[in-house]
Amino acid sequence: MLMNDPNLVPEPVNALIEVFEAKLPDVEFPGVSAQSLRTQATTVDEAARAVADAEAALKEARSVHAEAFAALRTAAERGMGYARVYASDDEALSETLGAIELKPARSRRLPPKKRARKPKAKPDNVAELPLAAETA
Repeated sequence: MLMNDPNLVPEPVNALIEVFEAKLPDVEFPGVSAQSLRTQATTVDEAARAVADAEAALKEARSVHAEAFAALRTAAERGMGYARVYASDDEALSETLGAIELKPARSRRLPPKKRARKPKAKPDNVAELPLAAETA
């Protein structure tokens, strides 16, 4: 996990916990003590680790799924080709196969690149007005 991860306990909260542990170890306010703050911070850290682990597992599962799906699509397209050749003498089978539309994998199109706008040239006969700070 990254140190700037928003799921981690923020540094100011850790600093407060350290103050409670060092200077106020036996002081308890309603719902707040050194121990309760440390326990809650530990819970946040454990939850952040669980989220990071789950995200990594999801990323891996998506990768495995994409590979398996690509392999299935390739096998299906190959199978369709073989079946069409096999069914060349069987009109009913050919019609059945013809009704199955295997869509080719869609290629991802990138959005068109935005062109940088050229700044409009100022006409020569237009004067710039000074900013308020420039006139003071």
